[in-house]
Amino acid sequence: MLAVALGWFSLPLATSERAAIAPFALAYVGGHFGGSLFTTKWLYHTVARGIWNADRLLWRIFTPFLSGGAALALVLLSAGGVVPLLGEEIVRNSAGCLGIGIVIGYFSDKAFSALGRFAERHFGDDKGEK
Repeated sequence: MLAVALGWFSLPLATSERAAIAPFALAYVGGHFGGSLFTTKWLYHTVARGIWNADRLLWRIFTPFLSGGAALALVLLSAGGVVPLLGEEIVRNSAGCLGIGIVIGYFSDKAFSALGRFAERHFGDDKGEK
């Protein structure tokens, strides 16, 4: 997240361009943060129950990035009117995009699982069977 924030300030953009992009950047940052909260909560949960699994290291590393991407995609699709799940006042507001990004990021693991089941049901599984 720090790299995204530092990169943001080094972009040669006019103030109006930054203002137009800011809600979408904050949606990604919020999603990344929400995914980080989720993986940290899950780590705490597994250690407390004694079911810690070191094999999930890559999952813990990549989940925040996937969560940020999911949040950004949903906000962009909503802003473009393709998927009108969020109101226009939310996707044009920096605080709204940050907040919704955190929520989407926190629950993105379940959303990706549901999308995978949907895709298998409607498009077939990885073996080509419906």
